[in-house]
Amino acid sequence: MVEIVWDAKRTATATTGVGASIQIGDHAPFSPDDLLALAVAGCLMRTCFALVEARGVNVLSYASSARTAPACSSGEPPAIVIHIYIGVGTPADQALVEALAAQSIVQSPLARALAPLLSATTEVRCLDTTESEPGPMRPS
Repeated sequence: MVEIVWDAKRTATATTGVGASIQIGDHAPFSPDDLLALAVAGCLMRTCFALVEARGVNVLSYASSARTAPACSSGEPPAIVIHIYIGVGTPADQALVEALAAQSIVQSPLARALAPLLSATTEVRCLDTTESEPGPMRPS
């Protein structure tokens, strides 16, 4: 459950059932548009990790950027743009995680619900650099 209490300056405090809170609104750090982008990005992350963990793949890093454009206040439906960055340890993991990340975009409940408004892309990189580093020096 989330409770939202607005004040006279069009800002609000949103509080969760466990007591965590955040300021939202026109004069607050987060807008409702930000929260929509955050919710979709968070749902994509959770879905992606569920798929990756089910396959036993070790993800070394995960980050995403998310935004809505135009702002909901314009009267137009928001376009939600999300870019996901994932780092893995091996080339085999890279190929598998690329497929699983694409699958997560299709399976994420919020991404499915907002599919006509969503543009999501992923970039998966292998962070293993041992093949490109020179080997140990050997005496001649």
